[in-house]
Amino acid sequence: MAIEDRDDYVDMVAQAVIDRIEGSQRINSLVEQVVARVIEIQKKEAALKAQTEAVSSAKDEVGNG
Repeated sequence: MAIEDRDDYVDMVAQAVIDRIEGSQRINSLVEQVVARVIEIQKKEAALKAQTEAVSSAKDEVGNG
């Protein structure tokens, strides 16, 4: 293999490695966004459930009072 061919091959492999790293970083970023959104939705659902239970409990107290 000629030195020029070897340099081209090294450049090609280096670019492939860079592309792979960048792809992994994009995937990790998307995963972090999804996890953050899931946590946000779970918190909203928990707050809504707590509020619903509080209203239900208040109605029970008024009805029994």
